[in-house]
Amino acid sequence: MARSTLFGSGMNFEANSKRTQCRIAYCLREANMVADSLANWGCDNSNAVFHEFATIPDGIRGALKLDTMGFA
Repeated sequence: MARSTLFGSGMNFEANSKRTQCRIAYCLREANMVADSLANWGCDNSNAVFHEFATIPDGIRGALKLDTMGFA
């Protein structure tokens, strides 16, 4: 088993390199405004499910539009 520290944070993970392949990528929250907005919104409003674009809160919808247009 290989043991590694994730970004020097002290968070350890173990993987059997013969059977498991994984890739961990770090992305600053400024680079993923949609995920950051959803996470912040979810801290205050739990148990929400969005089935349509129109039901997404305005601030998140704006970030999502910018992201789909390639500006975020």
